[in-house]
Amino acid sequence: ICRARKGGERTVCFTTGYGEGDTTNADQSTGYSQVKDLTEHDTYKTEVVPMLPTPKIPASCTILVVTGPKSNYLKPAVDAVKDFVEKGGRALVMMDPPLKFGNQVDDNQELVDLLKSWGVDPQKDLVLDLSGVGKLFGMGPELPVVTNYESHPIVTEMRSSATAFPLTRSLVLNNTDKSTVSALLSTTDAAVATTN
Repeated sequence: ICRARKGGERTVCFTTGYGEGDTTNADQSTGYSQVKDLTEHDTYKTEVVPMLPTPKIPASCTILVVTGPKSNYLKPAVDAVKDFVEKGGRALVMMDPPLKFGNQVDDNQELVDLLKSWGVDPQKDLVLDLSGVGKLFGMGPELPVVTNYESHPIVTEMRSSATAFPLTRSLVLNNTDKSTVSALLSTTDAAVATTN
């Protein structure tokens, strides 16, 4: 269906080089092999794109996926993402909160600044769900559960499901001269964002 609707071969490119999630790792809390398998099941091809030493996003890349880099992206990597998107490419950028707990995550300010230029401002906080529903999944409040979806087509089929987003940071959205930003989902009233 994806190929028929969009035409041609579609390739999802996962970045690597800065501590991003590994598409060969099957660990459910840190690996992305299941995401890769599900992507390939939906008639997409996948490819790993090294962002070090010289970032080069292939022309065959339909969607670029940045899976939670632990280290700061260097300027050439940020410039490669910027160039790819601003020339019509699509990107999914996931960034863990840069708070000091467990595994260290850098601030990644240059990548944050790029997202801000597109109207998406990742905050330096951690979203907590104080409703207690995380316990149902063997987790604590660091697993916010979402049941509030906006009217965007990408989340239409999710309206009857709850989704959980472990170690999430909040976002401030603002339209810019380069972009129009749409929210896809939001947490419940039981959620808070904290820097402590």
